[in-house]
Amino acid sequence: MNVAIHPNVKFAKGNEFALNVATGVITYLSNEHKKRILELKDGESRIEPIDISLLSNEVLIIKNHLENHKINLESKISDYLNNAAAICIMPTEKCNFRCTYCYESFEKGKMGENTINSIIKYIQKNAKLYNFFNLSWFGGEPLLQYQIIKRISQEFRNQQLLNKFTGSISVTTNGSLLTEEVVRELSDVDINLIQISIDGPPEIHDKQRITYNQKGTYHTILANMEYALRNSNSHFTLRINLDTTNSNNYKAVADWLEEDISKRFQEFGTRVEIRVVSIWNATNTSIEGICIQDEERLIKYLRVKSILSKTNNQFLEQYAQEVSQIGSLACYAGKPNHYIVGSDGTLYKCTVALKLEDNILGFIKENGDLSIDETKEAKWTKLNSLTDPQCNKCSFSQSCMGIHCPLTRMQTNSQPCPTHKKFIDSILAFEPYAHSH
Repeated sequence: MNVAIHPNVKFAKGNEFALNVATGVITYLSNEHKKRILELKDGESRIEPIDISLLSNEVLIIKNHLENHKINLESKISDYLNNAAAICIMPTEKCNFRCTYCYESFEKGKMGENTINSIIKYIQKNAKLYNFFNLSWFGGEPLLQYQIIKRISQEFRNQQLLNKFTGSISVTTNGSLLTEEVVRELSDVDINLIQISIDGPPEIHDKQRITYNQKGTYHTILANMEYALRNSNSHFTLRINLDTTNSNNYKAVADWLEEDISKRFQEFGTRVEIRVVSIWNATNTSIEGICIQDEERLIKYLRVKSILSKTNNQFLEQYAQEVSQIGSLACYAGKPNHYIVGSDGTLYKCTVALKLEDNILGFIKENGDLSIDETKEAKWTKLNSLTDPQCNKCSFSQSCMGIHCPLTRMQTNSQPCPTHKKFIDSILAFEPYAHSH
């Protein structure tokens, strides 16, 4: 019986350790293991005693098992894509902020009564069809219309109790309107997943995330977030939009994370997840730079992100966990049964390119059914790691699924590979942890 390197495994420079990107298992390699890996990189070999531990950690795989491995992985991806649904609702497309990098035009206002009723009927019809069904709120600034949020979310929770599906309700908000009343209203319908953005210390944040009348927002957002954490069971994703083209900014953000934010929210444990994201350019019809394209910017990004780890080893473990979760690097826009509903009832796949003709799929009917241009929808969902031969062979097929950014695929006619894959060699060789063992 022959053994080969597992198709999901990536090796650090010099073979210091192996990372299985489908399981998140990190295996530190002895000198004997390194020699064995070098032998196997040229092909396959009969099983040797040294292979036993590497087989158990899925660094190596029995050659005869490769086909079953592929079949099982494809089945797992298929189940994920077909048994889940999500609806993202924009109760208004107006906003009280004018962030400097925002792509929205704020033309449409409050959602009308007919659209609200149509969405409720859609939820009632679809609640029994899926094992997983998520509801999210987006804008504009969705909390400008928090009563609409509460009304539809209440029906979602009713249907969840009735149909027993797994699902969450989340809100992406700028955080300025998380007042005592709003926090209480959201808690009433168990909306406990909230994403807000704070882009760094006040001198950076208050230049980027400003109100429509050019006022700073840093202190208001932090105060509201802390109130919500102390007075509800909310879990927060604190998103930091990092300008990796600006050396001064990234250093200031790194210091701020280490000296202020990490300590400020330490008492709340896992209820606060800090997520660093490189600022990317977007318009109403296209998206550019969603992935970091050069190594210099990547290293800046990694240096800031690594501060969130308590130890060097933990940084690698967090990265491994991130890339190993099914669908973790896949965009909602490439998934079937995932839709955006604009404030006027227009249906989209992507929250970014709202004026792109291929993104305007149709509308929600009064009876809760969706009127969809299937030809347009197929441009978003047809190609993935099950249907694209190149993505099908990729070790990131479980997390990326070939739909990291369907819009990139549509506009460049190429596979939308995530930064995690493009720069995996640099990521695994990143200085804070590469030599920690």
